[in-house]
Amino acid sequence: MEKKNMRTKFQKGIVAFAIIFFLVIGGLTYLSNKIDALLYPTVTVATTNTGYIVDNEEDMAYYDPRGGNTLIPTSSVHNGEVYYVIKNTDGNYIVAKKQIDILNQNGLYTEIAKEEKGFLAIVDSDKDLKVGEQVLVKADVL
Repeated sequence: MEKKNMRTKFQKGIVAFAIIFFLVIGGLTYLSNKIDALLYPTVTVATTNTGYIVDNEEDMAYYDPRGGNTLIPTSSVHNGEVYYVIKNTDGNYIVAKKQIDILNQNGLYTEIAKEEKGFLAIVDSDKDLKVGEQVLVKADVL
């Protein structure tokens, strides 16, 4: 009788240990993914628009949204290049860079030759960025 009670206690202990073990492993996996995400550079992006910059003395920030070229924030243009983010197959955002031809510019927007609609130009980052690096998108300002 005593052996049976010990065996039952042992089996219950093993089951409890297994449950606790899998809960701890699941919790560590979850926290690991969250901590990894916090280590990535954080970027603010802006969705590009289409239109033209209109030379208007009263309002230099005005643009015509009825089609046209691609408008990106001037703050995302650096030496004729723009950094932007794309989603990879895992759903993570990756940094990419492209050369652009600047057609017109004012303090707020830069007009470039027509690109694919709505790419996410990087406006600001908390760290230096490298092409191909995974980033965390903090906000879309447009």
